[in-house]
Amino acid sequence: MTHKIFAAALFALCAMPVFAQNHTLSGYVRESASGEPLAGATVAAGNNANATSTNVAGFYSMRLPAGMHQISVSFTGYTKDTLRLNLRSDTTLHFSLAESFAMLGEVVVTAGNELVSVKDGGRIGVNIHQVRNAPSLMGEPDIIKYLQLMPGVSSGREGSSQLAVRGGSGDQTLMMLDDIPVFNQNHAFGLVSIFNSDALSGSELYKSHIPARYGGRLSSVASMRMRDGDRSEHRQSLTLGTLSLGGLAEGPLNHGKGSYIVSARRFTPDLLLRGFYAIRKSQSWKILYSFYDVNAKVSYSLGDNSRVYASFYNGRDSFSNKSIESDSRGKTAEAGLGFGWGNTSASLRLETRASGNMFINTSAYFTGLGNKLNSYYNNIIGEESVSSTVNSQMYETGLRSAFEQKAGMRHSLTYGLHALYQFFAPQTTSYVKNGTATEKDFTTNSIYTGSIFFEDRINMNRFTLEAGLRASLFRNNSTSLWGIEPRLSVNMQTGEYGKTHLSYARSLQPLISIVKPYLGFPLDFWIPYRGNVISSSNQIAAGWSSTRLRNLTLTAEGYYKWLKDLSMIFAPDDFLMDEAAPTPASGHAYGVELMAAYARQKLSITGSYTWSRSMRTVDSVTFPFMYDVPHSFNLYATYNTVRSATKNHTLSININAHSGLPYTMSEGTYIAGNLLLEDNPLFPNTRLKPYFRSDISYSMERAKRKGSRVWQFSILNFTGHQNPYIVYKLGTKYEYSTLIPIMPSFSYKRTF
Repeated sequence: MTHKIFAAALFALCAMPVFAQNHTLSGYVRESASGEPLAGATVAAGNNANATSTNVAGFYSMRLPAGMHQISVSFTGYTKDTLRLNLRSDTTLHFSLAESFAMLGEVVVTAGNELVSVKDGGRIGVNIHQVRNAPSLMGEPDIIKYLQLMPGVSSGREGSSQLAVRGGSGDQTLMMLDDIPVFNQNHAFGLVSIFNSDALSGSELYKSHIPARYGGRLSSVASMRMRDGDRSEHRQSLTLGTLSLGGLAEGPLNHGKGSYIVSARRFTPDLLLRGFYAIRKSQSWKILYSFYDVNAKVSYSLGDNSRVYASFYNGRDSFSNKSIESDSRGKTAEAGLGFGWGNTSASLRLETRASGNMFINTSAYFTGLGNKLNSYYNNIIGEESVSSTVNSQMYETGLRSAFEQKAGMRHSLTYGLHALYQFFAPQTTSYVKNGTATEKDFTTNSIYTGSIFFEDRINMNRFTLEAGLRASLFRNNSTSLWGIEPRLSVNMQTGEYGKTHLSYARSLQPLISIVKPYLGFPLDFWIPYRGNVISSSNQIAAGWSSTRLRNLTLTAEGYYKWLKDLSMIFAPDDFLMDEAAPTPASGHAYGVELMAAYARQKLSITGSYTWSRSMRTVDSVTFPFMYDVPHSFNLYATYNTVRSATKNHTLSININAHSGLPYTMSEGTYIAGNLLLEDNPLFPNTRLKPYFRSDISYSMERAKRKGSRVWQFSILNFTGHQNPYIVYKLGTKYEYSTLIPIMPSFSYKRTF
């Protein structure tokens, strides 16, 4: 019945008449200094009743009646641009916005200094410039750590780079880089994400209303956008931090018809260790860890109305542990363990402006994730050699095409299709003993998915309606299933300063994720749904926002979510080898999120409080989910202590406090044969102590004769609060270790 109601509503919306005497106003919104497109910028005529947002290419299109209009363009972190226009025919009008603070020789541009922008339907836009000033772990600015400060968002365990949104787990958030899915976003124990902030132009997080163009995850969408590169001049930068060394190069191609950007990072402390081991050749043990990542993107204009993009990402983490023993005759026994994980992605995208009111975005992409675990033992004394290797691999190839069209003055449509193929080889093992090899391949799996989506947006004075529908056909190795995902959002202007919104979203997830930690390192294994059921989520949300008080924005939102056909994995190794089935589960989550954002020219403060619960049910037993956090408080503030044409000093602080996570504690011991084993229940039976952490940083930016220089100093957990990370039993008592003690760090960035 729900599907029939949505189908009827969509048909009625499409059948609305298109009034005459209207003209199309369209164009691009870009950054003034570099020519970068600004995705998500708001273009309004008169008031917000006639408003639209730019797409990923910075393109906007709106239908307006003939006559005089006041056009305003705004984007978080940039100055607002306003002009009056006498619209007499279809018109192309481009806008260039300057940063809210930019060192421009003799001119200082100042405006609001917002940290985030909260848009309709619970969508959050992030000011990427503020991310670069935020307190950073080991000198690594990280947009994921910034998003974890938003209401309703949790990292789960400390140090993780996942986004657990509104009672979901990290694998239930669709992470995307330039519209390409990412399956493991962790570097270095999860302390750092794979997203290099220097290469990003912005990010958006969808928590409530998820557009129908997105699918495949239950909880939310986090979309990261990579910069196109400067179209006006060549720039380079070098960044040295406590954790890594990075560089970036960008500039125009063919006199501004195109642009390029390339960035790379590498973990540096292992270089010192390698030097130490080279000097100490008699060292009996060696431990090494490193990571790297590379981003590259090229864009090029194919005339006035088309542009092609090619992007690439590759990154990998690796860990190794080696020990050597020698006897009196100099003969040795050597043992080692190593593992790692890595992501690779590439895409080719064509953006075409077919007319003033039609924009087409078509892309083909590849994305893959690989894990590898190997171990060996060579006993020269006994002339014995044993080695083993376990590989895991998954990849996705896809084709997506979306059409954006203005169907009337207050009516816009987005529709398209998405076809993808996903391949999974959860485990392939090889074992070699004294030169004799044994290999075993476990079952491989795949999914073919074909989806069509439709979104309809109507502005009616103070009322905005967004309706969407996504229909998909899933085919795994044995079964085919249909899935329907209706989406609906209603936004209403309440008075001059207030807004309210209601939303409903149904989402499906045909993938199952298993996270297996090795020595604290998270390795992600993905497999397709089994049987004839797919996990589903339904969420209703209602929110309110107000800008009545000067420089202060208040928001409040409540939600309720119910989840069905979830898969709980209690024996991951058996499950990956097809020797165990998932345990069916269901769940529900609900909460209230409050946020206040204050922004002036020098001071910005964002504070939030979330009350929420997240529960799971297995075999009629209901228990708190592993990321259930009833109370959470976040505060983030920045203040420009020095602000001039050549200097910008920023003091930043963030405070995070929340309830302790559910934890599974041993209920005793039992004897099995000659072994004494812990009796661990399947479900959490206690909580860790409440969490608290405060971080502070100070950044100093100075204009140089060529480019700029930035120093940043951070102290994480400067109050010294000890938060449990790993709990263990010592004698008859339980003790815990802390992941992040008081941790100072620095970074130095030089731009040429």
